[in-house]
Amino acid sequence: MKKILFSVFFIFLGISFAQEPNPFFREGKKLAKENKYNEAIVAYKKALENEPRDWQIWFSLGEAYTQVDLITEAKECFQKVLTLDKKNWQSYFYIGELYLKEKLYNQAIKNYEQSLTLNPTEAESYSRLAECYKQLGENNEAINYLEKAIALSPQGEYYRQLGWLYFRSNRYPESREAFIRVLELNPENYEIHLELSMVYLKENNFNSTLEESEKALKINPESSLAYLLQGFVYYQKGEKEKAILSVGKAKELSKSEFISSSLAKVIQKLKK
Repeated sequence: MKKILFSVFFIFLGISFAQEPNPFFREGKKLAKENKYNEAIVAYKKALENEPRDWQIWFSLGEAYTQVDLITEAKECFQKVLTLDKKNWQSYFYIGELYLKEKLYNQAIKNYEQSLTLNPTEAESYSRLAECYKQLGENNEAINYLEKAIALSPQGEYYRQLGWLYFRSNRYPESREAFIRVLELNPENYEIHLELSMVYLKENNFNSTLEESEKALKINPESSLAYLLQGFVYYQKGEKEKAILSVGKAKELSKSEFISSSLAKVIQKLKK
């Protein structure tokens, strides 16, 4: 019986030690959580000396390198993860992020697509693909991928990005609907009221432009753009005095000397 008990005891000890996390890895995670990424990198490297084939340590090291903008080193870590775990979609995603940061959009696209091959329900990958195609000037492709992201995760930010893509493509009704959808999710976002106001302006719907800019000002009375939009509408409607007052308020609130100077010239022209 004593031999059996000792055997069980040593088996239990073996399992316990096997399950004990690498102390350097644990320390690295703690440091990373405290935003001490350079110190975390040192800890992760020590952890890898003991467990060089642990993909989780390589992945965490890649994340830490990313945080301190060591892009080449970060890529090497995520590529190492993929040699240890070929189905690690997050590594493809992070490599895509690094290429996107470098504005190497075609390489980023390849990695986001690989990520989606392994995990086709990740909305953020579709959103990033949309960003790549937008930067490449391929708005229709960007719209296509954003719509897929929204189908998986109807977030306000995705609708906002979609609204701007439609706006740049002169598809104002679709742009309007996208911004309205954002406001349904977050009615207190004054910037969306301004963006919707700009869509209405493009559609020559001056009353709705004024209405949305007023909503923006109720939320943020310091919005220079809201007053500028109103000034433009009043000018278009032939209400010169109101236009001068609105543009003057925009000038007063502007934090840019260049814009303030430009608006002062606009006011002078309106007064003639």
